Amino acid sequence: MKTKNTLFILLLISLLPVAPDYGQSKKIGKVSITGKWKLVEIFQGYHNGGDFKWKKPPRNSYTYYFSKNGSFEQDGVSAACLPATFIQKRSLLIISYSCSKVDTSYIEKLSADTLIIRNKVLEGITKLKFYRIQ
Repeated sequence: MKTKNTLFILLLISLLPVAPDYGQSKKIGKVSITGKWKLVEIFQGYHNGGDFKWKKPPRNSYTYYFSKNGSFEQDGVSAACLPATFIQKRSLLIISYSCSKVDTSYIEKLSADTLIIRNKVLEGITKLKFYRIQ
């Protein structure tokens, strides 16, 4: 199953040689996404009747952990969906869960201490802002 997911991700990346930046991506440079990131703010745009402002996440917000070997962990994900893997190609970020769920996002900002991930949703875009904690 893991081999199928990996092959699917590699096929998807080969079909998308350059991730679209929608004119909003910041230069990612040589900063690595690996490490532990804590969700600190959410921007919902139109999503859920959004008001286009950054807001604090729910009290028990989650963390992302990107390892050097390509594995990915997220608090609150069902054990049935773990382990998970990620691939980053420029601003494109693909997270593949073992329960056949695949999330495709775009990195809007990646600095030594801040990560902003942009997700396309039915009503436009949402953004998640993380601060590096490790």
